[in-house]
Amino acid sequence: MAQNDAAATAATKPHSGAKIQLSESETLAHAKALAAAADAMFKEEKPWEKMTPAERQAKLAKDAAEKKAKAEKEERENPTVDENGEHIQTVAEAKAEAAQLQQMLVAGEAAVE
Repeated sequence: MAQNDAAATAATKPHSGAKIQLSESETLAHAKALAAAADAMFKEEKPWEKMTPAERQAKLAKDAAEKKAKAEKEERENPTVDENGEHIQTVAEAKAEAAQLQQMLVAGEAAVE
């Protein structure tokens, strides 16, 4: 039991700062894996002018799929109807309504003067 407590205490201690020594081949393999992961994450797209017709079609399909997925996500995360079926006013609708009310106010003030 005391041995388990000692192991638990050692596991919760802050890192000692000891450095791990890797062989040159391990370091090289790690660097290659890291570079491959970075390339996969930051893959640059070919300019539209240099794409073949097949690549252009694939890009258009990919862009359309991303746009559809984004719209579905937006719909899920920002519903326009609540659980009772009542309309939820969006920010854009509120701004449009506020602009309309402001115009009515200005027109009403002008009519009074």
